[in-house]
Amino acid sequence: MGADWQPLRMLRVSLWSTADDASDWQVNASLLLSPDQLQAFARQVLAELSTPML
Repeated sequence: MGADWQPLRMLRVSLWSTADDASDWQVNASLLLSPDQLQAFARQVLAELSTPML
């Protein structure tokens, strides 16, 4: 392990539809991220949430 090594964090992401029809779906994923990657991901999510939806 080099000096740049950082312990990884596990992020579990679940997405699903809320439709009341036969098109229900669900996707689950687990990601191993460095702390820097996790912070970048969080910044992108917050930026998306602050952008008005059309």
